[in-house]
Amino acid sequence: MRTPWYVFTYATSIRANGLGQADHLLTPHPLYGELGRTEADRRTAYREWFDRELNAKTVDDIRLALDQGQPLGDSRFLDSIEKATGQRREARPRGRPKKPAVVVPEAREQEPL
Repeated sequence: MRTPWYVFTYATSIRANGLGQADHLLTPHPLYGELGRTEADRRTAYREWFDRELNAKTVDDIRLALDQGQPLGDSRFLDSIEKATGQRREARPRGRPKKPAVVVPEAREQEPL
């Protein structure tokens, strides 16, 4: 699935680094300066970084995370989110936990009296 770069324009970094809109909340990353010789070259290279095809699994992972209201990332990222919020961030099955199975001992035959 190909996602054009402009779909991401809601993100502050795209507006600043890809379109040149000033944002006082952002600090330029040192690697941004290495994307091109001129500001126009850097903006174009930044937009091209987002203009790539996502495989079906990645798209499914993003959709699932959005549907469940969960962050998406590796275990290190999820651990940092859990520590910052004090909440577990893993998807858990819905509903009540299953009751443990009760083991009934086999009935023994009684000897005649």
